[in-house]
Amino acid sequence: MVFFDCFRYLRCACPHFLAAEMLVTFENSASAYFDDYSPPVWIDSRSALRFGNIVHGVVDSTQMLEALDLARQRNAGYTYLTDDSGLNPYDVLPIFWSREVAAAQGMIFHDGFEG
Repeated sequence: MVFFDCFRYLRCACPHFLAAEMLVTFENSASAYFDDYSPPVWIDSRSALRFGNIVHGVVDSTQMLEALDLARQRNAGYTYLTDDSGLNPYDVLPIFWSREVAAAQGMIFHDGFEG
């Protein structure tokens, strides 16, 4: 799979982004995900399988479920949420991992993609 982590460069629908099989359209903290991020409008016209969101610093299972719902609304078919933070927020699985996996399996996106 070819993917780009292009979160900082997404304000334009640059052709080389569209060549990737999957684009990471968000990688930042939960507070930024809830308060500051809105995906570019051109994301909605493509399959959810083309986009991913990575959110760290998720405080608990309730916020994780809210973030998963936002990911679905934002057309991100691949989503990783973790309660970890710091320089490497990906060095351990989140405390809510099994619940995250179960919740993601039931997601349905606007293009019919099922998580």
